[in-house]
Amino acid sequence: MALTALGKKVKDAIIGSISGASDILDATRSSVKDQVVGTLRDAGTVSTTTMDTVTDVATGAIEAVGTVGGSLIDGTKGIVRGSLKGVSEVGADAGEGVERTVKGVVMGAADIGTDVGRVAVSAVEESIAAAGSIGLTAEETATRAAVGAVRGARQVGEEVGNTVKTALLSAASLPREIIQAAIGKA
Repeated sequence: MALTALGKKVKDAIIGSISGASDILDATRSSVKDQVVGTLRDAGTVSTTTMDTVTDVATGAIEAVGTVGGSLIDGTKGIVRGSLKGVSEVGADAGEGVERTVKGVVMGAADIGTDVGRVAVSAVEESIAAAGSIGLTAEETATRAAVGAVRGARQVGEEVGNTVKTALLSAASLPREIIQAAIGKA
């Protein structure tokens, strides 16, 4: 999938922010938060349509991390934390923010040809870890994150969708029953 114009702009901005950074996770988190806040505030009213920008930011961000050769797992953690902090800062729906962020990370990971299953698991884990700070329960966050991962993967293709579902169901760190239910919702 080709990056949207916003995704490309974000990718370029984040490459500039994280190139040469000693801490990719922190630099990514900060840069992604700023991108989400700026994009959503520029839109004026936060709606379902404007929340699509969160997906674009996450997609551009993971591609930026891949471009600079940073750890995609650390990059994923930074993207999830930064995006969710930005969504919370502008008062947007936290559950929608989780879903859109994880969807974007998975789509971007597929675009750069990395282990999309590992990235999806990392994104869901980090979303769950952030649950309390965004006012959601761990169960609600796990559900929304898994739905986002599967939807993003399916948007790329059936094979990627199957890879992500298998990775999520195989991850010992994730609540299997919740993940199974979420996959059914996706």
